[in-house]
Amino acid sequence: MNVSLAKVMPKFVKTEEKVISFPPQNTRKNSPQSLPSQSYQVKINSMDLSGKVINLLAEVGGNSKSGNAWRKQEYIIETGGQYPKKVCVSIWGDKIDQFGLKVGEQVTLGIDVESREYNGRWYTEVKAFKVDRTNGGGGAPAMPEVDSFYSESDEDKLPF
Repeated sequence: MNVSLAKVMPKFVKTEEKVISFPPQNTRKNSPQSLPSQSYQVKINSMDLSGKVINLLAEVGGNSKSGNAWRKQEYIIETGGQYPKKVCVSIWGDKIDQFGLKVGEQVTLGIDVESREYNGRWYTEVKAFKVDRTNGGGGAPAMPEVDSFYSESDEDKLPF
């Protein structure tokens, strides 16, 4: 069975790309404050994920080692298309109340995908930083109603 990868994977749309170079161009190589002379480039990509909120997981919170309070809310988003995928998306801190996502809403999320290693295992998290609510139908926005331009009077007739 030959299935295109584009049909199987959820639709992530790259919306922004930034390239940051290290060290800054204006530092001198022999300066004690300068970074190593090697140059590094980091690409920061921002992606969008569109779908329907199908589940809301329990909010988790606590205190960090430095004593700062934190909280996290996870949502399950189901993408559309021929092969819908379910993606667990995290929202952190005050954005939980700011976004106020509800089960059943059609949304487009601005997301960051991050992986980290802990004790030889890798953990991946999808964090939402922006929410755009879309129509419930998931299609293009409805066109506004327009009055007809047809008129039977002679004064409104154009000469051509």
